[in-house]
Amino acid sequence: SNGAFIGIEDGSSTGLAYLGFTNGTFSIQTPGSSYADKYAIASDGVSTWSVAGTTAMTLNSTGLGIGVASASIAARLHVKGAASQNPLILDTLGYNQIVLQVNGANRGQIYADATNCFAVVNSAGSATPLVVTDTGNVGIGVTPSAWRTSVPFKALQIGYTGAVYALGATEQVNLSSNYLQDTAGNEVRIQAGYATRYQQSSGQHLWSIAGTSTAGSG
Repeated sequence: SNGAFIGIEDGSSTGLAYLGFTNGTFSIQTPGSSYADKYAIASDGVSTWSVAGTTAMTLNSTGLGIGVASASIAARLHVKGAASQNPLILDTLGYNQIVLQVNGANRGQIYADATNCFAVVNSAGSATPLVVTDTGNVGIGVTPSAWRTSVPFKALQIGYTGAVYALGATEQVNLSSNYLQDTAGNEVRIQAGYATRYQQSSGQHLWSIAGTSTAGSG
């Protein structure tokens, strides 16, 4: 090839590395895999990191591509995994959150904690527009932590007192207001007041109304 290199020797028979130019590209090459492990900067400024002859990471004017060829990079960070491989893992201690900004201002967050609770929150970081618990219960505008968690029970709580829930293979679905089945399976009020429920079960339509009472009462 056309170029000039400086060899760097560490005294061993395989310890020679090269630093220099070839065909307009600056590169640093190590002995591993017949000098196929290298870092290079081409004449157009594109930087590549190669391992065993395969380009692992590329930086160009569009962004940083990991597992993506330079011509295919389409974002500031573009990550592509191999088949059946996780392309990105974010791991922290305690809880994990991704902050979404527009023009430098926080506009939302995606949040997960050690209890397997997943949430999408607003820019203030305190409201809970969407929460999915580790048991599969979902809350819109609320964390549905008080609901029954045993399989196959599943609930969608809407706001503080509205809900749709089902009991798995029992051919039953329910629409309720100020009513929940708690973690012990008890039917209780969410807050003080009336509780109502419409139930479709095995071809029947049932309406239930409970008189006003205190929160947590059956």
